[in-house]
Amino acid sequence: MSWLAGVAAVFLCAFGLHAQQIDRMPRRANSPLDRQLTELRHVNVTGSDATHGGMTAIAQSSDGFLWLGSSVGLLRFDGVRFDDSYANRLPKLSINSIFIDSNDDVWVGYFGGGLSRIRGNDIVNYLGGVEVPQGTLFTVLRGPDGLIWAATTKGIVRLIGNRWTAVGTELGYAGARPHSMQMIDGVLWIVDDTQAWCLKPGAARFAMIDAGQHIDTQWRGTGTPARRYDQEQDGPALVDSSGALWIGQPKGVERDRWIVDQDGHSQRIVEMFSSTEGLSSNGVEDIFEDREGSVWVLTRQGLDQFRATSLRPLPLPGNVQIPFVVPGANRQIWIPSVWQSPFLVSGSEGKGYSQIPSAISAAVRDKHGVVWMAGLYGVFSYEGDKVSKIAWPPALKSASAQTQSIAMDDSGVLWISVALKGLYQFKDGSWSEIDTSEYGQGGPVRLLNDGVGRFWLAYPHDVLAVIAQGKTTKYGPGDGLATGGLLAIEVAGSQVWAGGQQGLFLLRGNRFVQVKGQHGQIFREISGIVEMDNGDLWLNGLDGAYRIEAAELVRAQGEPSYEVSFRFFGPDDGRVGMADRARPLPTLVKSDDGRLWFSTSTAVSWIDPQQIMRNTLAPTIAIESISDGDTRYPASGDIRLRPLTRGVNIEYTAASLANPKRVHFRYRLDGVDNDWQDAGGLRSARYTNLGPGSYRFHVQATNEDGVTSSGDSAFTFAIRAAWYQTTLFKVFGLLSVLAWMLAIHRYRMRQQRARIRMSIDARGEERDRIARDLHDTLLQSVQGLVMHFQSVADRMHNDPQARTALEGALGRADKVVAEARGRVLDLRTKASGALHEVLEKTGVELTAGQAMHFKALIEGRPRELASQVYWEVLSIAKEAMFNAFQHSGGTLMEVEVAYLSSALRVRLRDNGVGILEDVLKQGRPNHWGIGGMRERADKISAKFHIWSRQGDGCEIEVVVPAGTAYLIQVGTYQRLLERMLPWAKG
Repeated sequence: MSWLAGVAAVFLCAFGLHAQQIDRMPRRANSPLDRQLTELRHVNVTGSDATHGGMTAIAQSSDGFLWLGSSVGLLRFDGVRFDDSYANRLPKLSINSIFIDSNDDVWVGYFGGGLSRIRGNDIVNYLGGVEVPQGTLFTVLRGPDGLIWAATTKGIVRLIGNRWTAVGTELGYAGARPHSMQMIDGVLWIVDDTQAWCLKPGAARFAMIDAGQHIDTQWRGTGTPARRYDQEQDGPALVDSSGALWIGQPKGVERDRWIVDQDGHSQRIVEMFSSTEGLSSNGVEDIFEDREGSVWVLTRQGLDQFRATSLRPLPLPGNVQIPFVVPGANRQIWIPSVWQSPFLVSGSEGKGYSQIPSAISAAVRDKHGVVWMAGLYGVFSYEGDKVSKIAWPPALKSASAQTQSIAMDDSGVLWISVALKGLYQFKDGSWSEIDTSEYGQGGPVRLLNDGVGRFWLAYPHDVLAVIAQGKTTKYGPGDGLATGGLLAIEVAGSQVWAGGQQGLFLLRGNRFVQVKGQHGQIFREISGIVEMDNGDLWLNGLDGAYRIEAAELVRAQGEPSYEVSFRFFGPDDGRVGMADRARPLPTLVKSDDGRLWFSTSTAVSWIDPQQIMRNTLAPTIAIESISDGDTRYPASGDIRLRPLTRGVNIEYTAASLANPKRVHFRYRLDGVDNDWQDAGGLRSARYTNLGPGSYRFHVQATNEDGVTSSGDSAFTFAIRAAWYQTTLFKVFGLLSVLAWMLAIHRYRMRQQRARIRMSIDARGEERDRIARDLHDTLLQSVQGLVMHFQSVADRMHNDPQARTALEGALGRADKVVAEARGRVLDLRTKASGALHEVLEKTGVELTAGQAMHFKALIEGRPRELASQVYWEVLSIAKEAMFNAFQHSGGTLMEVEVAYLSSALRVRLRDNGVGILEDVLKQGRPNHWGIGGMRERADKISAKFHIWSRQGDGCEIEVVVPAGTAYLIQVGTYQRLLERMLPWAKG
């Protein structure tokens, strides 16, 4: 086997050390990959972008991301973007192998030696020749013993604890230059130049067999008849989930399929795909199938994807132009086109039917199963493998007739619409031109026998005519039919559908109403309509197909404004080309086996509505980074952005590889967004005008089939506050503002008090002047007059009665003089002191040298009073004092002033004769003392109380709330202190 070893060694280098082994995927029943290679959608992912260079290794993590070794280092791929954030953190760019463990540790092996382990954001490097053997590291795997094994061109090691240990003769392995290491059905295989070793689960030592025998055994397990390994040609290989074999070849990629023919024999079908068909390069480095069923081919110049789609293109040979589909008998399909004879399709293969010429532009199957085709060379019928021809009449033959539509009515008359010529009938072996004035102008674009006795004619200028029981009914724009160019009709029972350039319309009663889709979709350029037996409606538009479920249509009929939900099938679903908008029509038909056939200007594809592919894997979201405009941070750990960061850009993604462009995102930032923000396919979010604080960002993703990510992915970040944005600074600023406002308030209060003091002084001086004038003039005059009358009275001895009356008048005059003196004293009393001081001074002066005694009581710490309160309370108190002095006849008068934290309280008491109860209630006639005191109390919102009983004296109380009485309010703490510690009141 030395020749095998030499050749294998050469090709191991040529194919990047991936040769002599097959990666086998578990077989899946009804695998979507079980179809021809030409039916798989191919995408050159890298395209003309050469920035990533060639690809050398591939693996997939549990979150769905592909990890790729490339010319520019390690890349992570989500289906849309290549992330190279790890490349510059690894010691080398030249990557030969990648292995992803069950815990999502990523192991990276390098050309020339060395190994790295990536765990989250942490990287551990193992040097080649020091910790792992020298030489290119071509495989890492988890062996049957549960340990990590690594294979290089110079030896095998396994990781025990944190130390790499060489694998050698103590385990029964005696290889020198291993070529491959692989797990097959739980067994570890190592192959070198001549021998192969296997380590079974539970075994303590390797068993050895011949290398060539092992290689032959591997490849004999692939298909019947088996595909043999060619050491000179074959490179990396993969058996996909459908059982097909993919092999790298010098001229591209080979795919082998095994089918069973009609005789029950197994046959191997070989297909090739190279740079000629669009492969990024013929130099294949590796082949891989991902968890969604896509096959990835790594080449020296890029990355290619092959995947199954819901719409399956039908492979047709030659230059197919403007094809269309007509169902035939026995589940056959006819596909006429411009430049070739019609194709007759059975199953999924089509063959040219040369008995019918090319240039067929209209066809139909009648109710008897006969297929009629009309084109440049006449009208042809196909029935039971027999072809018949009807020649054009001279008027049409000379005009190179362009047939637009063909149909047969229930009476067996063949109707044909010819462009620029009008409408013709073929009946009883002869042609006749039909006067179309009754139906519409010119030739209709669509003729339809609905199978229930009605014949429909559709004209391009929104005119639809129906002939039933000899009567013609027409519908037009006035009846709601506003397609902007009628292209398609479908009649299913009582449902009549019409489609055209401006959307889809349904006949309700005698009017057509438009059916609209969600998000403003009006279904433009509808050229084919099919209603399924279950009520689902399928449409073929200019750039894709639509499916509307029956329940949505029912709701739309009940709610005219309702916008139906739908599923779109476009290029990513296998649609090839664009539907033709003129002829041939229709572009969508249903065959007898239930399949739907779509035609475009260059291709035909089909779909089984009962077996639509659905991606059930929920996208796994990854929030990748956050940037503040200058610096990009990984979205992990405790992220605290610098102060004064006003805007951030958050990048996120989701690995969904089957149809990544149809992944839909929405996101929300707590504290900023009230609801989810629809991002569509955008994979970044931008926020501006953010302030300092903590934020939490959420994102969700939905794949092309509406499967949403489990929960939402979130991460938290914070923006640090500048020194003047801190809470301490704000508190200090607030206190400073309050202190400034307090200082201004105190300054203004001092100004106010000064003005009040000046006013009080001026009033005092005026009172003094009035008092002096009264005392020095009026009072002295009255006193002199009294003395003069007294002298007169003293000389009246002869008239005792007159003397008595005069002395009574003089007594009353003395009282008037005493009262005047009291008022003069009141005017001359200076109110420059505290309230209690003024009242005490007044009481002392009133009772000086009199039989009545005076006593003053003070409670609490004196406080400065509001001006109005001061004067009103003083006036009330003086009035009470004067009344007590003049009228009580008592021997004691007391004044109590209490400066309480809750109020100002003033009490005046005497032990005189008291006041009658009627006087307390109604006052004395023509006297306003008590009433005046009540009015003064009301002015300052004070409470006024008076208690008296005849013979028991009188007590008057005035209580003014603290908020009204005091200029400076008492704090809560002071009030609490005064309540708890009575001794603190002073």
